[in-house]
Amino acid sequence: MRLAELVEDAPLWALILGLVILVPAVAWWAKVITAVGSLGRVVLGMAKLRTQAWLRRSLQSLMRDPDNSSTD
Repeated sequence: MRLAELVEDAPLWALILGLVILVPAVAWWAKVITAVGSLGRVVLGMAKLRTQAWLRRSLQSLMRDPDNSSTD
């Protein structure tokens, strides 16, 4: 392939090269976004469990001592 032919076909080669570079990059970013989303769900799930445990403890202490006369 001569240089003149390569220059004539430059837009096609640029498109092919762009696809070769962009497709893996988009796939990598999709994995990163998915991982961050999964990590966020884990963190929110842990926060929810901690909040539920705190509420459960608070309600149990209120049930034991409704007047809140004890000092913790």
